[in-house]
Amino acid sequence: MSDQQPEATPEQQAHVRRLLAKARHTEPLPPEVAQRLDGVLGQLVSEGPRAIDPPPPPGPAPVDELAARRRRRVTGLLAAAAAVVVVGVGIGQLTDLSGGSDSDDSGGADVSSAGSAADEDGAADVPERQPQAPGEVPSQEPSGPPPQLAGARPPNVSADFATDAARLRPRAVVPSAAGTVVTGADLSDDPMFVCDPTPAGPGLLLAVRYDDRPAVLAYRPARGDTQPVELLRCGTGDVLRSTVLPAP
Repeated sequence: MSDQQPEATPEQQAHVRRLLAKARHTEPLPPEVAQRLDGVLGQLVSEGPRAIDPPPPPGPAPVDELAARRRRRVTGLLAAAAAVVVVGVGIGQLTDLSGGSDSDDSGGADVSSAGSAADEDGAADVPERQPQAPGEVPSQEPSGPPPQLAGARPPNVSADFATDAARLRPRAVVPSAAGTVVTGADLSDDPMFVCDPTPAGPGLLLAVRYDDRPAVLAYRPARGDTQPVELLRCGTGDVLRSTVLPAP
């Protein structure tokens, strides 16, 4: 039986070169890879030249055959060493990737926690709104004087003064105090209602017409169960008519 081995083909040599290229690593080797590589190199050193050149066969051997066997032996050992380095480096990279993933997860959790804390702080800075009762209308500051009969012609007061006074009381909306002097513009928006400044006194006022002349109907503050009502002449404040109504 012959111990001659075929010489490494160019494809095999290219495969070894690829393994060596993949084994290129600038960072320190993992401890287990370095230990296995040291073992292979130690085996080569301990075996000496026999690790590369097997015992020559009996009889003379051609120089080319010895060189071919040497190249095949070296090629096999280098391929084994390169495979050891590639496998070890791959395991180390997988370990690094796994650790990086854990770091990323923990970093993401820290960012999320920080964001939640910022949201809580921002919510704490916002003043808390007071609850509002159902159906409650927000309070508003009064704007301007009390409403008047805009554009409406002042009503007429007839001889039945008590009946007219009771009928017109809901329309008296212009307030007046003691010593107040009013004009026609204070009582009505009707340009035809011209009333000279008139001392009105306290109560609620309404612009009216009496005997086809402008006048002021004054509802005085209630006194017990009754409320006095007076009809005033424009310009002087003289009482033209008066009556007493039940207090509203």
